[in-house]
Amino acid sequence: MVDTQIQQRFVWRQPKVTERHFDLFDGSTQIGTIEWNNGQATAQMPTGAWNFKRWGLIKQYVEITDHPTNKTVGTLSCTGTAEGKLILQGGAIYFWRRPKVLRNVWTMLDAEGAVVYECQLHPSILGTGAEITVYQQDIAQLELLLSLGWYLTYMHILDTD
Repeated sequence: MVDTQIQQRFVWRQPKVTERHFDLFDGSTQIGTIEWNNGQATAQMPTGAWNFKRWGLIKQYVEITDHPTNKTVGTLSCTGTAEGKLILQGGAIYFWRRPKVLRNVWTMLDAEGAVVYECQLHPSILGTGAEITVYQQDIAQLELLLSLGWYLTYMHILDTD
C-alpha cells in the first residue's frame, strides 16, 4: 500500500469488448481515449495526443511520438517483465513497475521513486478496464503518463493471453 495521500481517481473503460478502444473517465466525465491499430496505439487527451509503438528485437522499447507532428517525445526501455524506464524529451525520468507479480497492479514512479499513480486492472467478460489512483497530480505530463501506463498494461495483457 502507498503511504501517499490520494489526489484523484480515474477509470479506463472499454465501451465494446470486441474493439481495442478505451475511454478514460474522471467520475462520469470522459476526458480521453486510446485506440489500438496493429500494436500501435493513439491516445487523445485534453493536453495532447500521442502515438505509442513498440520496437526492438523483442519489443523492448516503446517510442512515444506527438500525434500531430510525429516528433519523438520519449522512449521507454522495458525489461522482460514488462517493467521499464521512461525518459522524456527535456530529461524527465519515470519508472513503470509491477510491485507484486500476483496482483494486477502496476505503478508509475518518478525519478526519486515516489508513486505518481497506481493502475489496478479490472478484467471482466464485459471488457477490460482499470482504476487509476493518482498520488501526484501536479505533474505536467500526467495525461501522457496515464496513457502510456494503460498502453503498457493492455499490451502486457495481449502478450500473456
